[in-house]
This record gives sequence, structure tokens and C-alpha cells, in this order.
Amino acid sequence: MEKLNFTKKDCKKLIIIMLLTDGCVSTINQGKYTYVKISYWSKDEILKNIFIKLMKIAFNFDPSHIGKEEVYFKRKRESTKILSELKKISLNLDKKSNRVSLDFIELNDRNTSRFILRLAMSGEGSISLSRKKSDGGFRYNLAFACANKKLCEEWERIFNSFKINMKIRKDSSVYSGVHGLQSITEESILNFNKIGGFIDGVRIYKGKRFRGFEKNHVLNICAKVINNRQKGKLKGYTKWSNEDFWNFVNAGVPEHGQRGKTQAIEC
Repeated sequence: MEKLNFTKKDCKKLIIIMLLTDGCVSTINQGKYTYVKISYWSKDEILKNIFIKLMKIAFNFDPSHIGKEEVYFKRKRESTKILSELKKISLNLDKKSNRVSLDFIELNDRNTSRFILRLAMSGEGSISLSRKKSDGGFRYNLAFACANKKLCEEWERIFNSFKINMKIRKDSSVYSGVHGLQSITEESILNFNKIGGFIDGVRIYKGKRFRGFEKNHVLNICAKVINNRQKGKLKGYTKWSNEDFWNFVNAGVPEHGQRGKTQAIEC
């Protein structure tokens, strides 16, 4: 797991980011008792462990439960106190609310804001590479899922501060009409890669071609393809057979743009 060299206050900000992506704060009624439950959901052990570590650093609080996909904190006094502390930084923690805000992210603190962006993308972000049917070229897609339009607009501002030009993607099948943010530009993908990309080790759990691969592995492939293409090392690639095209991609992009029969990477 990556080192978390942050102050307690910054750890609280990171906890809020995880709650606004794949987390939730809820109130549980059990008879005459009411509990605050602070939860984080993920199939990825690395992300769950980061949430646990952040709670330990910020509040010296161990989880009440660690499951296959959920970790939660639910002890009456402790969880209520934690919620109170988090609300001092961000008053609204409901990711569906129009009043929720990312104003607590200080863009001049580049170390923390960079990690915030990487952490959010590791939970709700994706990277994909495919082949265009129209001309045989490479198609890249860097995306961030968020159904709250106001939050999307604020995330867009934060991405742009790192020269990652994401645009809001609409989706009529989503209750808000917004699916999230998306970029297909080479420079945005290279700039995301430059700031470290996703959290190391976090994997892809959906899709067919890259399921099980680390997200950063696919991001690095995209970056290498883009750099090779921009240096003119991939001449004629649009005319490659599909077999040569995907052998080239699966091999992690060999140096000098070689495109012969290559052995696919196993994962």
C-alpha cells in the first residue's frame, strides 16, 4: 500500500473523498438506540485498507466490520464523534445532495490534492483502450463516474487544475441525467499518468479484455502507445491486422514500436 504521509486533517479530507465516491454515512435504528454507520464499499482490498488506515490515523478508530466488499465503523459514541469532526470540514456528506461541495480541497496544496484526485479515480475512475472501427486507430477513454451534476462540475475544476481536461458526460438512463466525466484526449491521459495515475495495485473488475489487470497497467499501456505514436514509431498501425494490433497492446508496447508476433501478458 502506498505511504500515507498526511496530517490528521488531510486524512479526514481523504476520508470524506472516499465517502463521496464509494462510501456512505447512514443512521441505523436498533430498538431504542440510534447509531451512525460510516461505510466504504469496494471489491478492492487496497482501497478498503486505505480507508481503514485513514480512519486509524485520523481518529485512532478500528473498524466494526470488515467484509468482502464492505468495511464499516459503527459504535455509538465513536462514530457520532467522527461524523461531527468530518462535518467541520464538509458540512454535507450526501453525494446526491445539491449542497455537497468540494470546497475543502485546497488546490495550492498540490501533494494532498494530487492524492485526492488519484484516490477518487481509483474508486470511481476507469481507463480503457480499444480500436476504432472507422480507421483502425487507437481509442482511449478516461472516465470518472459521478451522478451528481454539481459534484461533476467541481471535480471538473480539480481535474483541469492538473491539465486533465474532463468533460461532463450525459446519460438519460441515470436519475440525474449525468453519468460523470470523460476525456478521450491524449494529453489528458498523459497528464493523469504524470501525477501517478491510479493508486498502485488497484485492479479493474469490469469489462472483458482488461478485467483483472491493474488500472495503472492499462494506463501505462495507453501512455506508451501515445508516446510511441507521437514520436512517429507506429507508422502504418492503422493497417495492422487485429491480431497484430492486440498482440502489440497486450505485450505492454515493446520498445521501438515493434509489432511482430508477441506473447500476451498474463495477469
